[in-house]
Amino acid sequence: MDDKKRGPVFLARPHRLGPGACAALVAALSAAPVMASPAAAEAPSRLALTWSAPPGCPQLDEFRAWLSGHLGAAADPAGYPGLTTQGALEREGAGWRLRLVIARDGTRGEKTLRGRHCEELARSGALALAIAIEPGLAGAGAEAEAGPEPESGQVPAPPEPGQVPGPAEPGQVPAPPEPGSASGQARGPIPEPAAEPAGENAPGVGEIEPPPASAGPLTPPRPRVAVGHALRLAVGLEAGALPGVGAGLLGGYALRLPGVRLELTANWWPGRRREYAEPAGVGARAQVGAAGLRVCPTPRLRRGGPTGAGRVELPLCAGIELGVLVARGSGFAGARTVRTLWAAAELEPAAVWRFTRRMALWGSAALVVPITRESFAVDPLPELFVIGAAGFRAAVGLEVHLGREKN
Repeated sequence: MDDKKRGPVFLARPHRLGPGACAALVAALSAAPVMASPAAAEAPSRLALTWSAPPGCPQLDEFRAWLSGHLGAAADPAGYPGLTTQGALEREGAGWRLRLVIARDGTRGEKTLRGRHCEELARSGALALAIAIEPGLAGAGAEAEAGPEPESGQVPAPPEPGQVPGPAEPGQVPAPPEPGSASGQARGPIPEPAAEPAGENAPGVGEIEPPPASAGPLTPPRPRVAVGHALRLAVGLEAGALPGVGAGLLGGYALRLPGVRLELTANWWPGRRREYAEPAGVGARAQVGAAGLRVCPTPRLRRGGPTGAGRVELPLCAGIELGVLVARGSGFAGARTVRTLWAAAELEPAAVWRFTRRMALWGSAALVVPITRESFAVDPLPELFVIGAAGFRAAVGLEVHLGREKN
C-alpha cells in the first residue's frame, strides 16, 4: 500500500513502527470489523474526553462519533477507567492546530497536529487518538514488520458480504473491501491525516513527542486585556499660582486599562497682568504653558449599558507637570521678557460620565503645588509678584472614547 496514506500517529507509551509496519497499520484499519457489540459501542461514550473547538469546527459529539468509528470492536467493553484524553483545536495563523493529550496509569503523552482545515484536522486527530487508546489497532503492523516480505500474488480474496475479516497473516496484506459490500458501506474512507511540516527533529511515525517539562492541563487561551483610549479637550479656571484669576485651555490623552488610567496632559494659562500702584502703568504679564504625566486609579461608580453609555467613573490622578513660565514687563523703558522653568506637582480628582458609546463629559478640581517659585520685580521698585505656594484649578470638557474595553 502507498506510504502516502500514513498519518500522524499519537501513542500513550513508547512504541516505534517501521515503514512497513505503518503500511500494514493503515490496511488493518481499513479492514476493521463492520459491526461492534453493544457494550463495545458504548465504551467510547464513557471515555473521559475533553474537547474544545471554536464555532464552525467539529464539536465534542461529532469528534466522539469519529473516535468510536475508529475504535470499532477494539473498544474495551468495560470502558476506560483511569484514562483521560484532551483535545484542543484552535487557529494558528492561516491554518489550525490540534493538541492531543492522553494520560493513563501515570503515563502522559502529547501530540500536536497542524492543517489548513479544522474538520480535516479533527478527523485526523480522532484516528490518532484511537490508536493511542487501543495500541492493539497497530498489532497487524508489528507482525508485518517481524514477518517475511510478501510474495507476489499472495493477496487474500476480499471477505464475503457480512463476514468479519480476521487479522492479516504474517507477510500478507489484506485487500480492501469491494465497492458496495457491507464492509465498504459501513466504513467510509479514513481521511488522510494533515501533514505536519517536516523538520530535522520532527518526530517520526509511531514516536511519542515528549511533552514540555511544564506541560499541564489544557487551558483556554487567556483573554486579551481590554484596552481603551480617550482624547480630551476642556476649559478651566486657575487661581493662586499666578497673579489673579484666569481662564485656561486643557487637553489630554488617556490610556484606559481595567481600573486605571495613564494620562498625558497639556495646559496653557494665558497671560495675567499685575501693575504697581505707583508709578501707574508699570507692571508685567505672566503666563504658563506645561505638559504633564500622571497615573489615575479609576474606580467605577456605575456600569453602562451594552454600548457603555451611562457609565460613571471617578479617576483620582496624581502626577507632575513641567513647562515654561513667561513674564513680560511693560510700561517702562527697557522692559524685557523673562522665561523660567515651571515645575509643579498636582493632585486631581475627576468624574467621567459617558452619555453615548463614544462621548463622555469630564470634570475635575485640582490642587497644584509649584516646585519652582520665582519672584518678579522692576528695578529699583519693590517685588511685583511671586508664584503662589499652591494653585487651584477647576475644569470641564468632553472626552472621545476609542478602542475596546470591558463594560
